[in-house]
Amino acid sequence: MAGFLYGWGSLLMIEGGAIAAVAITFAEYTLRLVNNTGRTVRPSPLLASSLSQP
Repeated sequence: MAGFLYGWGSLLMIEGGAIAAVAITFAEYTLRLVNNTGRTVRPSPLLASSLSQP
């Protein structure tokens, strides 16, 4: 049972944070690639919370 709960907790919380960090890094490099230095990457908490809900 503990392994089952750890697996789901890992998937929903730990892995979600890692995916978000990779997405922000990718967005920053994409903005640099297209020479759009006037914008900054701001994560949207509303979008993030809507994607994490089953």
